Amino acid sequence: MQLFFSILIPAYNRPEELENLIDSIINQSFNNYEILVSDDCSPKKIQTKNISKKYIDRQEVRFFFQEQNLGERKNKNFLISKASGKYIILIGDDDLLNDESLSLLFNHINNASECDIYYFGYTLQNILTGRKKEYKLSKSIELNKKALPKEFLFCRQLPLSHFHPSTFCASARFAKTNLYTDESGIGEDLQMYLRVLLNKTKVKILPLSFFTWRKDDIRDQLVRDQTNQSLNKEKNIEARTLIFNNIDRSKDLSAQIEKHLSMDRFISNFLFRSIIFAYKENPREVAQKYLNMQQLEKFTAYQASIRFIPRYFLNILVFFSLINAVGIKDAFIYLGRRLNGN
Repeated sequence: MQLFFSILIPAYNRPEELENLIDSIINQSFNNYEILVSDDCSPKKIQTKNISKKYIDRQEVRFFFQEQNLGERKNKNFLISKASGKYIILIGDDDLLNDESLSLLFNHINNASECDIYYFGYTLQNILTGRKKEYKLSKSIELNKKALPKEFLFCRQLPLSHFHPSTFCASARFAKTNLYTDESGIGEDLQMYLRVLLNKTKVKILPLSFFTWRKDDIRDQLVRDQTNQSLNKEKNIEARTLIFNNIDRSKDLSAQIEKHLSMDRFISNFLFRSIIFAYKENPREVAQKYLNMQQLEKFTAYQASIRFIPRYFLNILVFFSLINAVGIKDAFIYLGRRLNGN
């Protein structure tokens, strides 16, 4: 009988956190799953091998140790190729599965029409203070039932205000035919998310806090052994530029999608704001490095315009856009967090 879930953990240099994650999975009451871990030739491979011995008698837990570093994208694809479950779940090696989340996810999937991919909420935990905050919807949303989920493209804090695009559950059929690509540098998660939105994939966002995402407050220092590439500002801008240009060159988008993606609002939210936020002192210098002439002209105009627009007014605009996307209740929750700086 086919397993229901394959839980895939691309691992790199965080053996203690990895052990905590595996324990949070095997302590669930739901047990129709396999756990596949792939250590990507990390400096702490020996420690990870030692931890793997703890699970040697558990047939549902399998470890793979790469002889050469594959990189995050190829490591994820490797795990997907090894999965045998009906659905795959990708999760970071420093996250934790919340109590009974597998049973809840199983029930959501079985009690509704089948989708290609499921996103869900999460609990954000500050590892320095222990403080936790939950981010999730109050009701399910099926994006494929909308003509275009444009609000999820335009609202710059989406999807993180309601779900995390890097951690999801997908049918094995979808996952094995939509592997991560190398066309966006370190932005493979964001590239996948936008591809899902734009290619009429059957997507459901569940009102479920599925996992705990553990973070610290220090963004610009290597306070832990893990080097998180997404915190590298320049690589992030490079990835966003590659993703935007890949979308811009796409030949198979509908006329309606092309119309929305060609709007200044999309490139402003997706790319320009990221440059200005990351490089407050010299945003134009960075923009000149990555943007073409036409994009640079738009960037200059956008940079001049935001000087005269109060932040609260931008938040109100996002609020009204969100009402159509997620409903008035979740839109108010989002607005409250933005006004409080969360």
